[in-house]
Amino acid sequence: MSAAEQLYAQIVRNPDDDAPRLAYADAIERRDPAHAEFIRLQIARFRDEAARGVPRGAPSPREAALRAQHGARWAHFIAPLARGHRADAPFQGYEFERGFVALLRTEPDMVAGMGDRLLAMAPIEHLELTREGPFIPALTAPCLGRLRTLTLNSLGLGDDDAVALAERGHLERCEWLDLEGNRITGRGAAALLDSSAIRRVPFVILRGNPGDPAVLVSGDVDGSQLVDGLPAAGEAAEARHGRIPWLHLPSVGLPDRFHARVARPVS
Repeated sequence: MSAAEQLYAQIVRNPDDDAPRLAYADAIERRDPAHAEFIRLQIARFRDEAARGVPRGAPSPREAALRAQHGARWAHFIAPLARGHRADAPFQGYEFERGFVALLRTEPDMVAGMGDRLLAMAPIEHLELTREGPFIPALTAPCLGRLRTLTLNSLGLGDDDAVALAERGHLERCEWLDLEGNRITGRGAAALLDSSAIRRVPFVILRGNPGDPAVLVSGDVDGSQLVDGLPAAGEAAEARHGRIPWLHLPSVGLPDRFHARVARPVS
């Protein structure tokens, strides 16, 4: 195994650590200077955004040019498994973070079938699922314990899916769980609220579900937001478990998933 391959393995095993990423950039400088530059540019941008507490912004012209010219080559091994929203859409089912593929949008059976082999192909920390279920084998796959964010919005998930995620999910590192726009009612929401692992996730988004237990927010005539308090299910959960920060998230102004780790909600 070459020095660069050893460093890549370290990056996959320790995705939080920028040191092996920068060492990898040094190792490939001569044979792939474009990728070495791209890694350094993305790390610098990520660090700056995190330090300022701002959402992920637009890349610099140079970063964007490198991505447009070389991105398909750098992601050739994962692209066949990725699923974009449309064939003509800019997002083709994968995204780079800090120089490497970190976000993957794919089918549930791909996650259930490949498991750790899938998420070991790159330092993937952000996963989105498509609508092609069934979902429970993917939602309970042990490999999900590697993730920082899990996006499951508008998939038609119901209470059985929510219960499986709550009782058998692996969300040890999860910072952002997006369940917006599904069909989760009171039973599924109660299971999520009773899961200690899910209560510890800083950002859980259940807007657009019939059983959303989070604060009710309405708009005033002047455009401001009126917080109407917790629904009964949310009040009951906090009576059992204490304050649950993600029940009190604002309806606008949330951080993006890439920076959820440095934007904890107020407890």
